Amino acid sequence: MDRNRSHSITLCAVIVLSVIVSAGCGVRFGADLPGSKICTVRYELTGSSSVQNCFITLYDSDMQAATYDGVSLPWTHEYTIDCYYPSYYYSIQAESSDLAEKAGGSILIWNETSFTDIGASFLSTAAAGDYVLNKTDDVYAQIISVDSDSSLTLDSACFCEDKRTYIICQNMKNKVSGSATSFGPNTLTDEAGLFVARMVAVGDLVFNLTTGEETEVAAVEDAKNLTLLDANIFTADGERYAVYGAAGEITGTSELPDPMELKDTAQNFLSVSPGAVAAKGTVHAFTDFARVLAVTETELTLDKDIFSAGGENYSIFNYARDAAVSTSHCTEGLIDSGASFYTDATTHSLVYNSSTGSYAEINGIVSDTELAFLTDLFPERAVE
Repeated sequence: MDRNRSHSITLCAVIVLSVIVSAGCGVRFGADLPGSKICTVRYELTGSSSVQNCFITLYDSDMQAATYDGVSLPWTHEYTIDCYYPSYYYSIQAESSDLAEKAGGSILIWNETSFTDIGASFLSTAAAGDYVLNKTDDVYAQIISVDSDSSLTLDSACFCEDKRTYIICQNMKNKVSGSATSFGPNTLTDEAGLFVARMVAVGDLVFNLTTGEETEVAAVEDAKNLTLLDANIFTADGERYAVYGAAGEITGTSELPDPMELKDTAQNFLSVSPGAVAAKGTVHAFTDFARVLAVTETELTLDKDIFSAGGENYSIFNYARDAAVSTSHCTEGLIDSGASFYTDATTHSLVYNSSTGSYAEINGIVSDTELAFLTDLFPERAVE
């Protein structure tokens, strides 16, 4: 693509179809111009199977133009271009003498919450229901579908700035939900609790659905009482809670001061739950992380020095990747038009608003694209 190409082009016969659109762009890595946003323009024409020597021209708000060439593009086509402003003027120009009498169609923006990394292998490492954690901003979204080896569709806008590190974890299951009947320092009590029956365990995530705060389970005292980890997140009777199993993460303590290796004789890395560690995994030493290069039962070979002494805590995720991501805009929460809530959602599951950092419990599934919450999770909706 020649971004400096002049938009003054002499055509035998020119068909110009244009529309003013608000950019609802998908997500793609590796924008090569500072501040650029990656948009996918989808256009549909009628009357022929292809367009010879098609040009797509983008005009910004000052009517500055950049033209992108295509050869033998089909009449229905998706084309990726760089965009810079909240509104754009698109035109399609076809250089062919037999097209004048066949004009007609529309230019649309392909609008969806998507996540693309051209170097990834999502078909073998991710699944619908898994979570993508944006470690840089400490927000996450759930995977709605694995569209290809390099593309995921997410349930919310999780990546809104450039150069974010992400981790894909196995699905976190909602184990139990309820209301606190009493509270105290670092405790959760529910007289109707099912903490033992639902197999709540140390390390599970506890969410206060009333306040949006979260912490981890430090101990399961009995069916009705949990001790929480260093957080007084319940301060009133009746506050709603949800407990999620933190599947997908392996934790432990290193034993040897070899900075290029991780040794833990208490683990079997080849068969550890929730899944064997593989060379695609990532080891986090809480201040730094490294890729896994090789695996034995008790030792991992890493790609850089992150352990300087024995006794350091570590965490392993089964898939991780550094990435630079660009998107044109962030929406407040779910993209309803692309959702399949009858398939993907269940009542009492947890929904996270990545814009406000708050949580809410699903009270009902109104339709395939609409959820009802116990509390108002999105008081201010984004305007497309």
